[in-house]
Amino acid sequence: MKKRVDSNKNFTGKNTLLIIFVVLAVLICYGKHALSTNVGVDTEQYILGAYGKDWVIQGLGRFGYYYSIMLLNLGHYNPYMNGVAFLITYSLAIISWCYVFYLISGKMGAKQYILFATVFLTNPLWATHFYFSLQQSAIALGLLCQAFSFLLLFDLLIYGEKNTKVQNGIELVFSILLALYAIGTYQSFAGLHLSEAAACLLLLFEKLITEDSSVNSHKIFWKKFFIVVMHFFISYGLYTALCKVMNWGTSDYLQLKWGKKPASEILWNLCRDFKNILIGGDVYAGYAVLVSCVILLLLVIRMLASHQNIWIKLDYIFLIVGNIVCMIALNIVIGEIPVDRARLPVAFGTAFLGMYALSRAWDIKRNTCLHYCLVISACLVMILSVGEQLSRSQTLFYTEDVCNMQEYEVGAEIVRDIKQLGGDSQTSIVFVGKWSAPLNPSCRIQRPIGVSSFEWDYKKKDPANVSRRAGWYLNAAFGTNYNVVFDKEVRKKAVDLAKQMPCYPMNGYIQKMDNVVVVKLGDF
Repeated sequence: MKKRVDSNKNFTGKNTLLIIFVVLAVLICYGKHALSTNVGVDTEQYILGAYGKDWVIQGLGRFGYYYSIMLLNLGHYNPYMNGVAFLITYSLAIISWCYVFYLISGKMGAKQYILFATVFLTNPLWATHFYFSLQQSAIALGLLCQAFSFLLLFDLLIYGEKNTKVQNGIELVFSILLALYAIGTYQSFAGLHLSEAAACLLLLFEKLITEDSSVNSHKIFWKKFFIVVMHFFISYGLYTALCKVMNWGTSDYLQLKWGKKPASEILWNLCRDFKNILIGGDVYAGYAVLVSCVILLLLVIRMLASHQNIWIKLDYIFLIVGNIVCMIALNIVIGEIPVDRARLPVAFGTAFLGMYALSRAWDIKRNTCLHYCLVISACLVMILSVGEQLSRSQTLFYTEDVCNMQEYEVGAEIVRDIKQLGGDSQTSIVFVGKWSAPLNPSCRIQRPIGVSSFEWDYKKKDPANVSRRAGWYLNAAFGTNYNVVFDKEVRKKAVDLAKQMPCYPMNGYIQKMDNVVVVKLGDF
């Protein structure tokens, strides 16, 4: 214990700049969004008290998420409490991961950890996830739990022989429980776990061959590798068993597509997504992964040309490839590109590979013009990539604000017109069609960001399907208590009536049908 306390003091004492940088960077990048009172998708359910234990745990299997929300929000909707908790927890999680890297590698390197933190926290994938503002602190807590899980696991792997059996047993149990809690917070954390494990194993391998580059290191590494693999399977197996025993559901956007779609189509989508990761397409930004892959290729060539044992060379290639594959392991397993907010392994992998590749290129002791050009070029690309990531993530937050402002104005007008029609705050209501926010050219739609509550769930075959989110939004944003109609026959009559009605905002876009108010948002 004393050894761990001394190590922690050593890290924090020599990395004051890193800690200050991370806290300031998180505040700058997420401060405004963290304290936002925008009423987005799912937020309205929190406000209305409809996003409770039955749905989150029994419907989605996210027990960690639910209890984190209850802890950090004190059991009710509180955007300011949640925002402050998020800023603190997210900062601690990033700093903790830097400490994990230090524990394993033994390298202080504040500059390389600052690089990891910068690439990690500016990744636009976080913006698509933290759009669901009331779950941001729970996700940050899950990330922190994973950091402590790996901290305990690799303390066991590195110093286990010096520790007592009781201490090793306690560390292993708590490491598994923390990993289980993280996976139970959000299912994509299982994929994130793999990316984190690959990163930690690469650092552990380097530590082993630095101390002993013989074939003995190869054998020791694979013993420890097996323990890390078993750690994951036990953690994920416990989660799966718990869901089955308790009859809990799981996320519908992480269902297997192999066998349900042609293999050629699945492989094409996987390759296309990896191309986007390399060149910053889709939700990604920058060329951090591309420049990392170029440097990693050079490092592999350098390893092959070295006098290392053949098994050491093969291990290194396996770990480099493994880190790249683990970024998209979730995609490969389910056979589909998951929603943006589930692609967290890419955010972690991009940051780690960027830190690792650039720091190792810097460490190469070759005072040649080619070496300096390589390092300087890589640094410039990383700086540009961070700028692009930051620009895209902040554009997404800006888009969210613009969309919220525009739909609020529409909602206020609808509430006022319903009142003028003789309706009250408990009126039964059906929405037909959809209304899309007229975003300005500087906005960027990245579903769900930029998508109005008045178009969410809209289906051409079911024009009234938008009613649920639209009604919830009005109730949450304006304190109304409209009764959203779910009866199929009533909805069908509302759709038939709406065919003869003008669209919002023309006169007559709201009409009464018996005791139900029909609002036509747009053509269908």
